[in-house]
Amino acid sequence: KRLLNAEVQHALGRRVPETVSFEITRQCKCNCDHCVISGGEEDLDTETVKKTIDDALDMGAFIIIFTEGDPLLREDIFELIEYVDKERAIVNMYTPGTDMNPQTARKLKEAGLHNLLVSIYSTNPEKHNAVRRLEGAFDMATAAIKYGLDADLLVTMCTHASPKNMDELPQLYALATEMGVSEFSIWESAPKKKGDAIISSEDREKVLEMHHKANSTETGPRIFTNSYFEGEMLGCMAAQRWMHICVDGSVKPCPYIPFSFGNIQDQQLRDIWKNMKKAPRFESGDVFCQMQMPQYLELVEKIPDGTVPPYPFDKI
Repeated sequence: KRLLNAEVQHALGRRVPETVSFEITRQCKCNCDHCVISGGEEDLDTETVKKTIDDALDMGAFIIIFTEGDPLLREDIFELIEYVDKERAIVNMYTPGTDMNPQTARKLKEAGLHNLLVSIYSTNPEKHNAVRRLEGAFDMATAAIKYGLDADLLVTMCTHASPKNMDELPQLYALATEMGVSEFSIWESAPKKKGDAIISSEDREKVLEMHHKANSTETGPRIFTNSYFEGEMLGCMAAQRWMHICVDGSVKPCPYIPFSFGNIQDQQLRDIWKNMKKAPRFESGDVFCQMQMPQYLELVEKIPDGTVPPYPFDKI
């Protein structure tokens, strides 16, 4: 019902933040180069997160996501998952899996977690460990997937599509199939600055071919890819259907864009969303992600050297 209402609102030009993701903690045992955790020192307190969840639901959100660092390292994570009104929204959670065990998986299920998402970047354990910069990370991730499945959770195995790993995507899908997950999620890698490599149009076609082939069969995990969901269906969701709450309370259009448009600790979420929607948007051929647009990356270049993101957009 809330999805249909959101689509009606979009058709009328009244965009709502359907998905709201939270950087729930700075704590993480991994040290990934691609991590987008924001600067600062402390985490948002429990009551602030709860109030923001309420505000997001009142605005029309129906997907709440807990993400970087590792939500399982936050003591109140089960309380926060349980707090979300399941009549109004589902709760998804990313974890590298370093602190997952059977008991934790069962507690996540009891708290009402809808989808457990665990990223695996290569079927070669050493390559995955290198991305995570943590010895044993691959075994921990695959174990976390198993524990989630054993607890009867919906489990998604995630990865990034980049020029370096395109050839590995079929093997990763085979691993997802072998493990028995419900979904294999492929997100195109987003550059942090001009010159960072992104997948080519030809590579994007390969991802879309995988998507269509897997989803036309009755067996195996379904494939979700933003190459299709955003690229062919909805367009870039940042500040259109998605809003991201940073660990310091700053609010961004999505996890990858390094600009903030306000802070929930001194502004209303609804006002920040209105401000965010005024930001410029660009189009460039078959590229859909704003962070892949040359024009947007030119704005990113204006962020002063040495600044830890997010950077206030109104200072650009």
